[in-house]
Amino acid sequence: MPDPEGRMSSAEVDFIRTWILRKHKGTMPTCPISLDQIWMVVPQVQQALVYPVSTVTWLPQTAYPYVQVICITCGYAMRFNAAIMGLFPPPVPPTKTEESDAKE
Repeated sequence: MPDPEGRMSSAEVDFIRTWILRKHKGTMPTCPISLDQIWMVVPQVQQALVYPVSTVTWLPQTAYPYVQVICITCGYAMRFNAAIMGLFPPPVPPTKTEESDAKE
């Protein structure tokens, strides 16, 4: 699991590369822009934010971290859900009470 600041170890970065290779049947994906297969794993877990937060009534309490993989040639980026990849435990679905409270 990444450290409290979201930094990943070299073993975790290698895990991500292996995960992508396994999911893409043994090869790195081809970038849709540059057509290269040279990718860099950003060694920091990220999280997308929605602005302005105060106007979003459906925003869940749980954040979903992601991993970004960038084409070295052109900068095209792919994002993968870090929990689905196995870097974090899967998110716990909200209870019925939490769901109804969020709708009010």
